[in-house]
Formats: sequence, C-alpha cells, structure tokens
Amino acid sequence: MLLSPGLASRGGVLWDAVALAARFGVGLVFVLGLTDALVAAARTDIFAPKFQVAFHGANPCSRVILGTSHVFHGVDPHALELPGQALYNFGFNGSNPSYFLAFYTDLCRFYARPSLVLLGLDPLFLKRFAWSRRYVQDSEYWPGPLFLQRATRVDADAGTAWLNRFPLVKHRDPLQDATACVPARSRFLVEKAYRGYVPMAPQGTPILEGTDFPDDPGFTADLPVLLGRLKADGARVVLFQTPEFLAVTGDHHADNAKLAAVARRFELPFLNYNAERRSELNREARLFNDGGHLNVLGSERFSRRLAADLRAGHFL
Repeated sequence: MLLSPGLASRGGVLWDAVALAARFGVGLVFVLGLTDALVAAARTDIFAPKFQVAFHGANPCSRVILGTSHVFHGVDPHALELPGQALYNFGFNGSNPSYFLAFYTDLCRFYARPSLVLLGLDPLFLKRFAWSRRYVQDSEYWPGPLFLQRATRVDADAGTAWLNRFPLVKHRDPLQDATACVPARSRFLVEKAYRGYVPMAPQGTPILEGTDFPDDPGFTADLPVLLGRLKADGARVVLFQTPEFLAVTGDHHADNAKLAAVARRFELPFLNYNAERRSELNREARLFNDGGHLNVLGSERFSRRLAADLRAGHFL
C-alpha cells in the first residue's frame, strides 16, 4: 500500500523521533551505569565480601557466626578455628532475627547448610530502631537471577529491591553505608579483616549507644522460627552475647531474661558475657568504642575468651 506524501513525511519524522529517543536512552543508561560504578568504587564496602562468599564461595565453611555489628566487629574467627575447621563471620550491622531468617534461606541455597552456628544475641536483637536492617536492602549483592526473581514480584518489597540494587541510589553519600549502624569509614581496620570479621580502631572513651527502643513483634516471632529451622536442619547451635561496658549500658536484665527464656525453650547453651560470664572485660573502657561495640583490642581479648569457653564446653 502506498502512503501519501504527507503520511510518509509524518512517518519519517516519527521514526526520527524514535531513533533520537533510543540514542538518548542508551546514552542515559551508559551515564547512569558509569556514575553507579564510580559511586560503588568510592565506597569502602565492608559487606560485599560476605555476600561474595555467601553466593559465590568456592570452599564454604560449614561453621558460621551470625549476629549484629557487636558480632561483626567483635568476634575474630581466627581465634576460634582449629586445623581444617574454619569459621566465617556473617555478622551484619543492624541485623535481627527476621534478617537472618531470610539470609539463612539463601545461605543454604548458594553456600552450604551449616553444621555449627554460633548466634550472637545482643540485648538489642529484638529491638526496632532506625538502622534495623532488612534483607531486601541488600539486594545490590544478590546474584542477577535471584534479584530478578524477587524484584519482579507484585509486592511491597519489589520497589525496595530496585531502590537498593544500585549504589547510585542506595548510597547517596559514598562515605557512609545507608544501613550501617557504625557508619564512619575511618573506624574500620579493613587491613585486619579475616573471614568476614572487620575490627574497629580504638576511638577513646566509650559513649552510650541508644538502648531505649521497643521490641519488634516480627523480630520476636521470628527468633523461635530461626532457631527451630537451624535445629531442624541438623545444625549445632550455640547462643552467646558479646561483653558490653556495663558502666555505660547497665545490665539489660529484662531483655536478657527474654533471650534466656528462648534459649531454655530450645534447650540451647547461652554464653552471656554480660550476666553469669561477666568479667574484667566488662570493666575496661579501653576495650570499647561505645557501650556495646568492642574495638580491636577488645575483640582480640574476647575472641580468645570465647574460644576457650567453647572448647571447654566441647562446642568446637
């Protein structure tokens, strides 16, 4: 069919507009991709190595450590390892039972089903606060197929997955991780990192970190689910709590009573270094950067103490 000159002319203009828009779109995608890569490169990403191991680890450790930033920066796997029995520290800042319930599913899928799980339960583990971490917020680290599977669902988390996929959007300030509760890059001694553990440099007199937060019903409900799943999968589970500078934090009697009750319910050992196992570590200010976070001096001391207690209890 022949087109009239007017239609042909309008069609040519339309195709020219489409071609121009396509070239603009390709250029925009290129610029955004380059900017995204530059933002990612400008950051000191202390979380990426953990996910690289979790999703692509060639020699997975069957023994893992889970917990919040108190564990991430406070427990050195090197002190706990035996020949041929390596451990990996999968501690994450701001994490909670709901986070680890989701993370554990992918850990088993891509990494390995752990035979031993050392789970750190700090007093804030069941609390909801501004920096509470959600697993979907770490979508930038998911393998491509996993991301597409979850980001194309029709649910509230799909938008969150897209927003957190790209460093350009997620990390608008390249010097600070948007979901880290210990954000200052200069505090991390990345040169001392080992199997997921990254210690912090001493920062002077410990200060009080916020503790007046409400319990989250979801976190409270998911902790028993997580422990039940670990036990059902055949993992040996040991619960522990890293020491705090008690002169600043207080004893957390009510919070620790809740955690101890869960431990008893599942008949799990709970090594609490702020209760029956408190020691001189809890009284030395130079070992802490704030009330709850051990610095490199404290983590080295505590990791040796934890290793000795675990071996004495035949948990390692």
